[in-house]
Amino acid sequence: MHVFWGWHEPALFERLRANGQHALIIERGFLQPRREWASLAFDGLNRRGRFAGAADQGQRFAHYFGHQLAPWQAHSSDRVLLIGQVPGDISLDGIDVTEWAADRAARLAALGKQVVYRPHPLKSTPCPAEAEPSRHDLATELATAGQVVTYSSTTGVESVLAGVPVVVEGPGSMAWPMASHALEAPAVRPDRHVWCRDLAWKQWQQGELADGRAWDHVRHAVGL
Repeated sequence: MHVFWGWHEPALFERLRANGQHALIIERGFLQPRREWASLAFDGLNRRGRFAGAADQGQRFAHYFGHQLAPWQAHSSDRVLLIGQVPGDISLDGIDVTEWAADRAARLAALGKQVVYRPHPLKSTPCPAEAEPSRHDLATELATAGQVVTYSSTTGVESVLAGVPVVVEGPGSMAWPMASHALEAPAVRPDRHVWCRDLAWKQWQQGELADGRAWDHVRHAVGL
């Protein structure tokens, strides 16, 4: 068993798998406050990892995160929030996020959308010519957005919780099952109960890591 913080060398993990070994990947949580939680997955990053199933019918989510879940928005708006990411992030699957954002902004503008670009808070990237820069915090931007577009940012998860339909292009995103996957596709508003329930069992507090509760749960994902 090997334990890593983050997923930075895919070739290494492929070698481990080829030798019948598992890698436990620790990352920040998916649900806020992310810095107070750690996600644990085997043999892959985010949705590509292997997680143990939920151990309840939604009580864990309701206790820790239920206050974050808003109804799907009832209003429609042509304002689209386009989400940037850190260039070179492994979850981008090798795409150039600056080029991706410029292309998506142009396509959204051609569809008659008002595009607002929000870069990653830790790494500012150029605002596309067809977009205006975000000038507010995320909660404020989501309150007026009709849709969110991201490749694989965790903002996709926050958008789903906020009730804003989301386009997610990266299959590794945790928001993938709750999203549409093309700019021209109709917005989707699926039932979120099972997704929320399961997501709550994919991240752990420090005390749960320290006393073994997290390990006792996640090890079943690979039959340990």
